[in-house]
Amino acid sequence: MLKRLQRHAAKFHQHANKPRVIRKYVAAAEHFGKAEVRKHTAHVAAWVAYPPEGRTPDVSELRLLAQLVRKLGSGPLPPRLRLVLPAAQRSLRSYSSARDEWEVARSYLQKRLARLRCCAESMPQIEEAPATPAASSEKNKKDASGSASGPEAIFRSMNRWANMRLEEKSKCLEEAAVVVGNLDSNTCQTKLCEVVSQAVGALAPPRTASQQAQPVSGTGEVDTCNSAEEAGPSLNLQRRTRKLLLKALRAWQSQGFDPKLIQEELRYLQKLFDDFEAKRGDLPGAASASAWLAIRQVAEELQQTADGIVVEAQASRSTKSILGVERSSKQDVMDKVMVALGGQATLKQLVTYVEQHPQDVEESEALAKRLRRSGASDFFAVKVKSKDGQAIYGLAECRPRGVRRGRRGFAARTHLRELACECFGPFRQHAEEASRDYARLQAWRATLTPTALLERVRRWKGARITSAKRLDGARRTAK
Repeated sequence: MLKRLQRHAAKFHQHANKPRVIRKYVAAAEHFGKAEVRKHTAHVAAWVAYPPEGRTPDVSELRLLAQLVRKLGSGPLPPRLRLVLPAAQRSLRSYSSARDEWEVARSYLQKRLARLRCCAESMPQIEEAPATPAASSEKNKKDASGSASGPEAIFRSMNRWANMRLEEKSKCLEEAAVVVGNLDSNTCQTKLCEVVSQAVGALAPPRTASQQAQPVSGTGEVDTCNSAEEAGPSLNLQRRTRKLLLKALRAWQSQGFDPKLIQEELRYLQKLFDDFEAKRGDLPGAASASAWLAIRQVAEELQQTADGIVVEAQASRSTKSILGVERSSKQDVMDKVMVALGGQATLKQLVTYVEQHPQDVEESEALAKRLRRSGASDFFAVKVKSKDGQAIYGLAECRPRGVRRGRRGFAARTHLRELACECFGPFRQHAEEASRDYARLQAWRATLTPTALLERVRRWKGARITSAKRLDGARRTAK
């Protein structure tokens, strides 16, 4: 799917008379049916998402894409659009032009894309421009410190990786491995930061064993353009990418560099792990589980150093996700709505309040549409059900450090690197109870040997152990 889109983009960019092609699209777009609109939107979005290096889309291309996006209508989008539209959205952020007309067209297109669920849910949390000279000065100092990190750096790496040939990808990994290998002699923080960003951009999400030999279909944000890998040589590239990333993260940790400089990369990795566990199951069930568990362990340790250990829970305000990362501004708005409704409400009550108080609720129309389309589970936890079966939502509990949320409740989790396994406590109804279980696991870990700790967990009612070594060995035997 990705290669077809890239071929179509390359064909357009090689065309001798691009304005003529665009005029044909514009004239025909008024008569497209729903299926044709979706087909041609994917094609035009590919022009913007996968341009040749150094090329900026023309204003007519941006207007055409905005025209087609406006005609998409309601309903779920096909996989090719869920793949290419977020990629086009990311590319738009990296372009610039001195023309006001071009900036207006880009701004309008970005607003149109942000209304789509596949793009709205993948929007990175980019800091706003500093409002004062002092804030601007601090930002410049941070840039001067050598940080090549951030959402835009990740997305540029993704786009660059997706447009490379196999031999170019292999050479890129070799050069990055040399940088990490020469760490003690001539590697500075800036170069290592670039390696981490490149490795994260080239990394495909975790997959189950059955998915390992298949290309990803692009059904979500995690399945982005960089993860549409083929079997064979590309699988070997992904193994090398995971190995490179693990070495780079460990080198960053051993050198004592500031984890905040790669915080966006750490957040992105955590999102990959959370998405896999939400859709597929525990991470030890993934292909190449040992490597993934090792990456997560180092990433969590670095994130804990950057964000601190204590996560404060505030009942009437937006909760924080694991490791202290703040949730989105939409979550803040919806938390205020829930507080105004007394802390508990049905979906209908939430929608009614949002529609009737546009002066108090930012983007009230968009939020109301999202609630009707997706329900309130994106923002709140189901507390109870009414007599007629309606779900009653309330403010979700936060997840403290070392606590995992699953369908059956909250559970403490700790990773034993020595035995390549994870220990989970019993499922609890509340995060606070699971947090106490995590403290117990940490106390055992500090006083017991790994083998004795496993025996203690086995005797703990409701607890469980997942072994990455056993899973990987079983897969190799089956092959």
